[in-house]
Amino acid sequence: MAQAHVVLEMQRSDPRIALRQLLDLYACVRPCKSYEGVRSKYDDIDIVIELIGGYGIAKELVLSHQEKWDGSGYPQRLSGTQIPASARIMALADVYDALITNKVYKDGVSHTKAVEVILSERGAHFDPDVVDAFLVVETEFQTIAQRFADTDADMQRKMEYMANAIAENAEL
Repeated sequence: MAQAHVVLEMQRSDPRIALRQLLDLYACVRPCKSYEGVRSKYDDIDIVIELIGGYGIAKELVLSHQEKWDGSGYPQRLSGTQIPASARIMALADVYDALITNKVYKDGVSHTKAVEVILSERGAHFDPDVVDAFLVVETEFQTIAQRFADTDADMQRKMEYMANAIAENAEL
C-alpha cells in the first residue's frame, strides 16, 4: 500500500514526488472527516497511524504540522528544514482541507481561492518546494475533496450535534 510508505519516501525524495504520494494519503484520510456528527479530530488517529506507517511518523505529524516555514508556527517555532518533511506536506494538505470544507459556522472557500491563499503563504507558512509540488497536482486535490464533500444531510447532523453539545454544556 503506497500510503503506508509515504513518509519514508518523503524523507528520501524530492517533496514534489512525496506530494504525489500524499494525494493517496489525503484520499484515504479525507473520508474520515465525513462522518456522522462532529467528532474529535483524534477519533480517527488509529486509521491515520496505520496509513502512514507508525507512531513515530504520527508523532511527527501531530507535533509539527502547525509549524510554519518562517518559524512563526507552534508548538516549537521550528523553521525551514527543521520541520520534518512529512509535517511540511501535511500542513499544506490540512490548510487546503480546512479552507475548502464547509463548517457548521461558515462555508468553505472555492478551490481557486484556496490555491490563492496557499500561494500567498509560499515561503511564509509553507515550504516553497511543497507549494510548487502542490501546484502540479492541485486539480487532484480538488477531485478528492469533491468526491468526499459533506452532503446536506452530513451538515444537518453536524448542526444537530453542535446544538446538543451546546445545550448539554449549558446544563452543566
